[in-house]
Amino acid sequence: MTKGTTIVMTHPSGSRIIMTPTGLSFENVQLSLEDNSQELLLKPNNYLSPEWPDENKKLVHDWRAYISADLRQMWDGFCATQKRALAENAQTIADGEEWD
Repeated sequence: MTKGTTIVMTHPSGSRIIMTPTGLSFENVQLSLEDNSQELLLKPNNYLSPEWPDENKKLVHDWRAYISADLRQMWDGFCATQKRALAENAQTIADGEEWD
């Protein structure tokens, strides 16, 4: 691997492993087409160091909405694998939301 190179490996399920010079991350990718344009949604994204939204902000299909205040306080104490598992579980719940 050349210095500064990023390698992305994509599994048929949509899971991705991204290796950069500064670390390793995992993402579950969902590709959707709307209004003849491509939109790439990374789910869950930024789970290693998420920006937690204001409690008054309503999140739609966002995994962070399903992480309790207690879990948010403990987040930095979890390893990357634990964070990913919690985020993926929360995203599964978020993906099942139905809105009128």
